[in-house]
Amino acid sequence: MPKESPREDWMREKRELETKVAQLQTALREERRNSASNSDPALKAELESCLDENLQLQEILDRKTKELNETQSELTQLRMEREKAESRVREMEDHLAELQDELRRENGSKTVQHCHLGG
Repeated sequence: MPKESPREDWMREKRELETKVAQLQTALREERRNSASNSDPALKAELESCLDENLQLQEILDRKTKELNETQSELTQLRMEREKAESRVREMEDHLAELQDELRRENGSKTVQHCHLGG
C-alpha cells in the first residue's frame, strides 16, 4: 500500500476523529434520553468520561484542522513563489536569446564589412 501524503494522512485522521466524536455524541444523547440511567452513579461517571473524551477529541480535531489549513496555505505560497521563479527564468532565457541574436547579427555585420574592405 503506498504511503499516504501528509494531506491524505490529515484527512484520514480528521475523518476518524469526526466519526469518534459522532459516536460519542450519539452515546451521550442515548444516555440523556434514559432518565433512569442518569441516577446510576456508574453511568454518570461513564457519561462524564465520555464528555471529557468528546471534548479532548474535539480539541484534537480543531488543532489538526488548523494545522492542515496552515500547511495548505504554506503550500499555496510555495507554489506561487515557484511560479514567479519559473516566470523569471523564462524572461531571462528570452533576454539571453535576444542578446545572442544581437551578437550574431553584429558578428555577421563585421564579417561582411571585413570582406568588403579586404576585397
